[in-house]
Amino acid sequence: MSQETLMKHDPQDGKLNPYPSHAKQYRNYHGRVAWLFNPWTDSRRHAADVGTDPFGVAIVVKGEPIVLDHANNASKLPPAAPPIPKACTREEAIDWCVERLQYWPKPGPKPTQAPGGWGWYQTPYDEHYLVHNGDTIYKSTWQTKLDILATEKKAAEEPTPMTRVEALEWCVINLAAWPTTEGLTSLAHVGWEWGYRTNYYLFCGEQRIYRTHWKDALDRHIAEKKEAEKADKIKECEAATQWARTDLAYWPANRLQAKACAPGWTWVNEGGIFSMYKLGVGLVTRKDVINHEMKLTEEGSATSPGLEREVVGVDLASEPDESVTVFVEGNGCEPPKIGTIVNHEHLPLYVELAEVATQLRKECFPHGGYVGAKNLSTMAVHNEIIAVCAAIRALNEQVDKN
Repeated sequence: MSQETLMKHDPQDGKLNPYPSHAKQYRNYHGRVAWLFNPWTDSRRHAADVGTDPFGVAIVVKGEPIVLDHANNASKLPPAAPPIPKACTREEAIDWCVERLQYWPKPGPKPTQAPGGWGWYQTPYDEHYLVHNGDTIYKSTWQTKLDILATEKKAAEEPTPMTRVEALEWCVINLAAWPTTEGLTSLAHVGWEWGYRTNYYLFCGEQRIYRTHWKDALDRHIAEKKEAEKADKIKECEAATQWARTDLAYWPANRLQAKACAPGWTWVNEGGIFSMYKLGVGLVTRKDVINHEMKLTEEGSATSPGLEREVVGVDLASEPDESVTVFVEGNGCEPPKIGTIVNHEHLPLYVELAEVATQLRKECFPHGGYVGAKNLSTMAVHNEIIAVCAAIRALNEQVDKN
């Protein structure tokens, strides 16, 4: 039997308005209870009918078609209904309403679903409310809980306000100028707002950021940026100089020789003098490379005698020798000219070095040349090596000036 018509009476005691009022839902809700009354006619069932069909499955409802269902005949017991849940507390009932109800029931028929142990009732004005043991839940209570949850959700989704340092950094990066009396800026600052007295300022609670604070931070930011850019340029120039010292066999003297260059750099010719150039960085000249070599030479010699073999620009022999070789380079195309100084124990070697180098330059490179020295490992006195390096540098600086 389909039994789709809503019941008017309770099948257990015959009272009006059973809950639930649908036969199948009633069985699922109340479980294995005997149907002593016909809920559609309010007539008491015969004892024999109750004995053979205790749950009223075979009751014929007037106006409904008779459907033979052998799988659900009158002698078969319905499945055991789940245990009746314990009545909800007031807070649990409110949570149930918030989770299940998209809106509070409108005037009209009472809803069939309610929190466990609670029932729907209506006021004389046809407004629905829940009741359990004298406790009531009205729409206002449900709406208040919804508002609280909505506020908590919104607060959780909103980002944490910036700290003062973060807000100041935001201003430095995003504001081209501090806003004037012509109008507020439209840019957003998380947790901060614009205020105005005699001038605009940002505030968050008791914290304030004025134009002077922004200007000071902006000046620091610009200075730090310039220092960082300067340091980057110096590093790039040093890398190009290092490349020249290690990878160049000679400094180019004409366009045919100006081929390979440091990565990212190009050769430029200014008045017959070639330099390495990189846009936005600067120039690296041969003088820079030579001076860099001399600087490393002095630093290496002055630091520790053990670093002498790592000094660039001075070729130290691994075996002792009785003389020091002086060489002078010209324009990079011709081989260096070499002279020899005998190692006189009591005569300052750098004086002889200067004389020999000067003579070589006059004879071979009248327009000037760069000086170097070999076999300085024969020098027993460390201070003498430093003096020789200083003499080499002085001679090369003199050539550059000329």
